[in-house]
Amino acid sequence: MSTYRLEKLPLAVGVHYTAEFRNYKEKIRLGLSNYETDFGTPSVVLFGGAMSALFEKVIPLDKWPQNEQDALLDLVIVPRIQSAAAIGKPEPYIRYIVALYGSSGAEISTLEVEGHGWSKTYLSDYSVPDAILNAMGQLVVRLSSDPWIVARVSPGHARTASQPRPQGTAEGKAASGVSVMVLGPETRDDRQKRDNLENCLESAFKANVGKGTSVVPAKEVRGRLFPWLERGVAPFDEEGFKRVIANPLITSGLGQLGVRYLALASMVTKGQMGGPFACGGSAMGAGCFGASSGEYESALTVTLWDLTASAAVAAPLVAQAKGTSWIVGFIFPIWHSAETASKVCAEAAASISRLLQ
Repeated sequence: MSTYRLEKLPLAVGVHYTAEFRNYKEKIRLGLSNYETDFGTPSVVLFGGAMSALFEKVIPLDKWPQNEQDALLDLVIVPRIQSAAAIGKPEPYIRYIVALYGSSGAEISTLEVEGHGWSKTYLSDYSVPDAILNAMGQLVVRLSSDPWIVARVSPGHARTASQPRPQGTAEGKAASGVSVMVLGPETRDDRQKRDNLENCLESAFKANVGKGTSVVPAKEVRGRLFPWLERGVAPFDEEGFKRVIANPLITSGLGQLGVRYLALASMVTKGQMGGPFACGGSAMGAGCFGASSGEYESALTVTLWDLTASAAVAAPLVAQAKGTSWIVGFIFPIWHSAETASKVCAEAAASISRLLQ
């Protein structure tokens, strides 16, 4: 994990999006169909959000150089998309080249970041924002630790627009809500499992917690604190994550959402299918034959973290469940998946909810 400054930096930054960047699209023909994926529009939106989260003042520049505001800027950032692909890819990606210039127009450095998403189907651009978010998380880390930027920012600078508000809601009331954060490294499959687990825990919390405790969706928390909790920025281990959420910038944002408690969850599922089973096809037709089964075990660990006290409410809660998955094929496959994940989710949520009452 890179060392970076988790705070707004006191720099005035101009961002110039070229027409090529704004209009970047992937166009591909598969079979008899044409597909087009827009990378430019979401890149402008999410790039702007990431820069506004990192710098005190961000000014979009319609033209550059020779912009009348150049003299007022500390830094000018000009991104371009080197390559990107989504259609037909199990793990879509986007690669940015980001050039940094001083107010005089002299180039300072060039950064390259590559973001990856995951796709539910090979013919979907569902994962494009996910890949861009992944890249923006990396870019924020790279920029905040860039030697020129670090040297430009004085150690004891005074805050202006980014001065954190005291923890609490916008109305000044004490926060009492809970949100779920699933920790752990992420691949395409891990991301889907994380989303499923977050949704499961959130639904279970809503059914179990008292009326005085609201459940704030994890997606809303990540959106409010973008990009600090994105992949490539936030640590995926519990201790590292606790250090991040102790930062005033994060606690202030969580307080504005009404979040007092974070349920930090991690789950491991072990098991393996075994047995003769195969699917195939020929000129005579296709089908699946055989049978396979396996024992699976899920273990879910949840720590309920009190942001006000900066401490765990109780010892980590561990829920475990075992089950059998099987698949049988006689031309058409029939299968059953062990519901171990849903069982540990329900058990953990019920126990955590009792702590919140």
